[in-house]
Amino acid sequence: MDYKTKLKLIEQATGELKPFLFKQSVAFIVTDGKGSATMASGTLVSIGERLFIAAASHAVPEITHGEIYTFVGEQYDSGILQAPILNTGKRTDNRPDVGYLELATNTALEYLKETACPLNRLAIRGVGRPLRPTMLIGNPSEYVKGKEGSEDGTSGLVPTMLGYFAIPLMESEWPDDVESDPAIHIFLEYPNTPANQFGSDVSIMLPDPAGMSGGGLWDYGFEDATIWTKESAKLIGIQSGWYDDLRYTVAVQIVHWLRLIYSDYQDLRPTIEEHFPELLTNNGDHVIVAAP
Repeated sequence: MDYKTKLKLIEQATGELKPFLFKQSVAFIVTDGKGSATMASGTLVSIGERLFIAAASHAVPEITHGEIYTFVGEQYDSGILQAPILNTGKRTDNRPDVGYLELATNTALEYLKETACPLNRLAIRGVGRPLRPTMLIGNPSEYVKGKEGSEDGTSGLVPTMLGYFAIPLMESEWPDDVESDPAIHIFLEYPNTPANQFGSDVSIMLPDPAGMSGGGLWDYGFEDATIWTKESAKLIGIQSGWYDDLRYTVAVQIVHWLRLIYSDYQDLRPTIEEHFPELLTNNGDHVIVAAP
């Protein structure tokens, strides 16, 4: 298959993936009651009977009664939606930079009009597969706009969800002068030069990725001799940060989020072990839950 054919297939797959993955992605704003707010991104993930927003640790609030507003992909035009939060959790000192917000499952999905990514669509892929396409989903703060006249008569904020196509860098391609760990991180280039926009001949500048922290990094799921569908895409990482001067973004491998959930929710351990037996130690006694 020549390069142009491959690019066309990726473009077609991207067109199917974006609306599908956007329906499993959210942006949320946490306010501290003192007038300041933090915006971040996340992915809805269901495990057993529980529903989570997989997010970055540094964007998860310290207290569960903080005011949290959740925006939904195709429902942005309906204004601000406030979602009930049952619990939050995160890694100490953001190492690795993974966290979660637990939502009331039935209430939240009906309220948010979203779908959740099931556990079998998470995949442990290390630093990413060589030459395999990925999509980073998030809500850049630069694209947030104010909205007047929402249904409750208040002002609102409307984010714009972005899907960014990139190939994960192999470890040999990583920058030398940044903190990195191949057991934790996934690196992507994030250029400051015009990028081609799929589906058109328009070149665009990528926005400042602030606000995309916590967004999902998805492997397209292309496999040899296998028919591809949008459900083939796998969540492999959580966006953590970026290096402005070097033009890289860095994500945390999804295995560290799974370890956090395993550590905090004893009732979910059998389900996680069933789907990810590779998390077990060599003798099969228990799952490693501590960050490396």
